[in-house]
Amino acid sequence: MKQYLTVLFCGSLLGAVCTAVAGAKLEKYVRYLAALLCILLIVSPFREFELSLPEEDLHSPLPEVSSPATLDDLARKQAEEELCRVLALQLFTGTGITPVKLCIDMDWTSEEPVVLALHLSLDPAEADRAEMISAWAEAAYGVPCYVTEGGDSP
Repeated sequence: MKQYLTVLFCGSLLGAVCTAVAGAKLEKYVRYLAALLCILLIVSPFREFELSLPEEDLHSPLPEVSSPATLDDLARKQAEEELCRVLALQLFTGTGITPVKLCIDMDWTSEEPVVLALHLSLDPAEADRAEMISAWAEAAYGVPCYVTEGGDSP
């Protein structure tokens, strides 16, 4: 690093001296060349980088895609994930419980999406509060709430 900074300093000093020595007629050309020299010195450490893929990546087949996702499908999935995140936060705020997993059933056929049901998976230590959490969620959201123990939920 010290050598790099020394070379950069010397190059800019050389450019300044050449600019001072050049007459008014050649000054803009010398300044242009001095600036190019400084730019070359700045990017010189990057000439050793290789920007190629490893050989095995060039010959490996591309992964198979089962079915192309449409923009609507991606938007729906993103909306469902965001809604699950918000509902989990609200559930924690309302009950003090963070679900292991939260899924929602949604109807996307109408003009506006409708939540049909909630599916919560709770930590086994909190399973005894399942009825209370289910009742709270049904009252808060007006949809059925199915609570299971562990990470298994539909």
